Amino acid sequence: MSLPREPDWLASTEAAPEAPGDGRAFGKLILAGEHAVVHGYPAIAVPLPALSALAWIVPGDEGVVIQSEGYPHVATLQTRRGPLAPLAEAARDALARMELDPLAIPPLRIQVASAIPAGAGMGSSAAVTVALVRALYRFFGIPLDPTILQDIATRSEGMVHGASSGIDPAAVAATGPIRFRKGETPHPIPLPVTLDLVVADSGERAHTGPMVAMVRTQIEADPQARATLDALGSIAPSMEQALVKGDLDTVGSLMNDAHAGLARLGLSTPKLDALALAALQGGAKGAKLSGSGGGGVVVALTTRENAHAVAKSMQEAGATSVIYTRIP
Repeated sequence: MSLPREPDWLASTEAAPEAPGDGRAFGKLILAGEHAVVHGYPAIAVPLPALSALAWIVPGDEGVVIQSEGYPHVATLQTRRGPLAPLAEAARDALARMELDPLAIPPLRIQVASAIPAGAGMGSSAAVTVALVRALYRFFGIPLDPTILQDIATRSEGMVHGASSGIDPAAVAATGPIRFRKGETPHPIPLPVTLDLVVADSGERAHTGPMVAMVRTQIEADPQARATLDALGSIAPSMEQALVKGDLDTVGSLMNDAHAGLARLGLSTPKLDALALAALQGGAKGAKLSGSGGGGVVVALTTRENAHAVAKSMQEAGATSVIYTRIP
């Protein structure tokens, strides 16, 4: 059966997430384990190849300068404060690990651009950092160890969000689903089926740091909140088993459970709840907020045949943009 023509508002990609070249990183989605991963539990994440960040290097006039789309000011290796300070930290770290003296290299301008909305739970800050580090290593012709990339990006993320679990850098650098646990090497999850995902942006924005702090305060003061977090932490192992088996009905059900638990911790919003409900009403197998909460996106697991209906339902529920993507 042929698919209906996609509405103009439905951005989509059916491209398999190929290995990103140096200087590029994808967006990301978390299918299970938000917040629980900060407290030592595993999480399941996938790259979002429909959205990416790019970094490239051109000759400069003096020293190393970092310029990012959307910011009027530039950063240098001496920058310690401001929105570009994490990128400056990542550049310093990368050059040090390559054993390059910033005073001995030619003047460079590192340019960064990203199509990933900031504050939407899709790994924007991690993606631009990974893209920058990849670009630097490529420019100097030095092989980049994935472990070093993860370490540099996680340190940089700590400047953005406070203590970072490291899941965002791991996910945006991945080429498929991963199981991530703090302190462990990210583990690729083999998929016998395709994941058809519809991602709806609520248009609401929130910062990760305050949301993480809010959850920490809750679980330290309220045993019920702690029990909710523990229950959220148990979802990822079950989801991994379902993914490996290709049992998408169970994956969808677990996504619904995850959204309910995140909502009990106060991480959802009326808009996110409405989008998740709309996805289910449109025929999705499951739907949940993705990221730290308080805003951002809802990701829905559907089928290829139902993707348009799910996307339309979420758009009618108030999504500011909708993306359909397939993960092999």
